[in-house]
Amino acid sequence: MAVTDNEAVADSGQAREPRPADERRSSLVVFRVGATWLACLAEAVEAIVEVQAPTPVPLAPAHVAGLVGFGERALAVLHLSRLLGLTASGEEPVEGDLALRRTLVVRAAGMQAGLICDRAVGVLEVRAAHFQAPSVLQGPRLVPFLKAEVQTPHGLAGVLDLEALLASARVKA
Repeated sequence: MAVTDNEAVADSGQAREPRPADERRSSLVVFRVGATWLACLAEAVEAIVEVQAPTPVPLAPAHVAGLVGFGERALAVLHLSRLLGLTASGEEPVEGDLALRRTLVVRAAGMQAGLICDRAVGVLEVRAAHFQAPSVLQGPRLVPFLKAEVQTPHGLAGVLDLEALLASARVKA
């Protein structure tokens, strides 16, 4: 059983003091879209699945890849590269790169969507003190959806505000 900062209980049955704010940690799923490393709170990720060929939705914006089956429901899948204006990495594709592509199934503010990424590398525990205000990652379509930046073993990653991102991507009739 995982022990959270608010429910810190030692094995001996005695309550522990909550961690100071600078020692609290967040779990992030780290992934790459084009040349940009991004992250989102792990608690918002329901699954990481292989990319499926989506069924196109007529007249949908370019950032909507289409619909795929997920469990017993249809899931809207979004091209993050198109939505956020992110460019390709500039690296030569390595054989098997397409096999590394994944769809992150995320949920925020009652909305659910699949986010296509070029590579998902896993979960990273980050101390609260290591979150920095966004300042390095740029782009007029990316910046409004960044909550923070954090250094990862892969480089600087922007932490996405999934609630704002999914609300923005919502297709209006």
